[in-house]
Formats: sequence, C-alpha cells, structure tokens
Amino acid sequence: MPARVSYIESMQCVQVEYLDDLSIGQLLGALGDITLALRAHQSTRVLADCSGMVSGPTLIEIYEAVRGLLEVEETPSVRQALVLPSSTRALDVVTFWETASVNRGIDARSFTTRADALAWLTA
Repeated sequence: MPARVSYIESMQCVQVEYLDDLSIGQLLGALGDITLALRAHQSTRVLADCSGMVSGPTLIEIYEAVRGLLEVEETPSVRQALVLPSSTRALDVVTFWETASVNRGIDARSFTTRADALAWLTA
C-alpha cells in the first residue's frame, strides 16, 4: 500500500506515509482520506512522511493535485510538514509539491528528518 493515513493523537496531526511508487490515483485517494481525517479530528496539521517514497506522479499531475486542494475548504488553514525522501525521483516530486503549495498560499515546508518536521508542525 503506497499511502497510509492515520492520526497521531499526542501531536494532534494527521499523518500520511507515502511508500514505494506512488501513482496519481493513489495520491488523490490519500488526499481524500487526509481531508476526512482533518475534519473528523478538527485538526489543521499534516505530517507527510515521504521518506519511503521511490517515485511519484508527474509534475503536471502534482500541479493539478495542489490546484484541486484549493477547492477544499480547510486547505488554506492547514500546515503541511513534508519529510523528504532519499530517492532522487521522489525528491523532485516532493519539492515541487512544496513549491506549488507555497505558491498557492498553503503553509508547507520540507525537512530531512521526521523529528524536525514534527517540531515545526507542533510549534
């Protein structure tokens, strides 16, 4: 399963773990699950752990996915902490996600470690 969504009660954040090769369909499915979890827990924090990701959607698909997020009511108030992958192919995807998100007014930031990402997210 390339994407797992859960809730971290102690941090009051929704966590998504992206693994292996992530398709656009799997990403969109995960985004839907994240939105539901944010609403259910009344949270505004997302930890996207991409450290296990090998490759992902095309940059055009990422651009469209971020653009689609703006149609979700909660998106502007959500903070996204992204844990960077070691795979070069996946790194390009994740850093483009961050850039596209920030360019649209979404508070997103990438980190090399999970601890740094959680520290920023919960500050």
